[in-house]
Amino acid sequence: MDTDIMHIDENPYGPFGCQDDITGFLRMYQGDTVNIAWAADNDGHGITGEQVWTQFSPRSVIGMKVLHTPNPNIQVSFNWWDSNQTAYPRDWGPWKQENRAKWAQENCYIPGDSLFPNGVLGTPGGDCSKYFIMSNGEIDYDQIFSCVWSNDHPDEGWLPPSPECANLANGFDTRFLLSFGPFDQIAPGDSLNFAVAYVIGETLHVDPLNLVHDPNMAHPDSYYAKLYFGDLVKNALRAEKFYHNSYTIVPGDANADGVVDMVDLIYVIHYLFLKGNSPLPLRVADVNADCMVDIEDVVYLINYILRGGPPLLVGCAKS
Repeated sequence: MDTDIMHIDENPYGPFGCQDDITGFLRMYQGDTVNIAWAADNDGHGITGEQVWTQFSPRSVIGMKVLHTPNPNIQVSFNWWDSNQTAYPRDWGPWKQENRAKWAQENCYIPGDSLFPNGVLGTPGGDCSKYFIMSNGEIDYDQIFSCVWSNDHPDEGWLPPSPECANLANGFDTRFLLSFGPFDQIAPGDSLNFAVAYVIGETLHVDPLNLVHDPNMAHPDSYYAKLYFGDLVKNALRAEKFYHNSYTIVPGDANADGVVDMVDLIYVIHYLFLKGNSPLPLRVADVNADCMVDIEDVVYLINYILRGGPPLLVGCAKS
């Protein structure tokens, strides 16, 4: 996502346009796991940069949350980077040391080189770089911690900060990538069904002087403490609840392709006996509506598909 958060009347290439965005990943909120990738303006000020709220102030925050995938046991990764035509050190993003060493081995452009194309540690140019970063398994620390996180958490194995970390930490032309998997091998022409919520939360910024107190993010914890994520989390969880409660269920459509056929029967058999992926939601495979998925549902499906048996029912089995 290249969010470019600003007021609609803002000059995108001005000092308060796309050059002052921040991003991060919210794992927990008030004790609950939420897993929301987010991005926002760095201080909520627009156009003139006045340190007061006006009708031009972009104070809100956008977020992305995974709602549904064919594999219920997915791993989520979150990566961000700042893109810049001057290349390194401004074109930069966090890296685990082990992943940089791994990229040097897998680099299909310059074997042995631990940088992305054009000599950067940020923008993943080309397909090889993109697929690598999608599968690196990292949850990058939030952008505002660019100058301090790797030093404060040496046991986590991050690369040292960029020499330009202060310019990056307090807002820049930022992108983020939310990835999830793994999935079974996808053949050419195949597809996967998944759902992602893209939501907005109001009033992330509650203190118009928050960035003024620490413009170089030397003490980002104090800045972070004055950000309000409550509305973003509320809307993301509402989207998740709405999706799972209101999404149209086709009984028996275990692989979520919109039809019920032998492929679904095989899918349920793989799930029950061969540790295959779970139908999502699980109740689509509870075709006899006894609130569980077992061999009786397989028999029920066989009767329906091959023998014109009784109609499939909307199940009540829970994941």
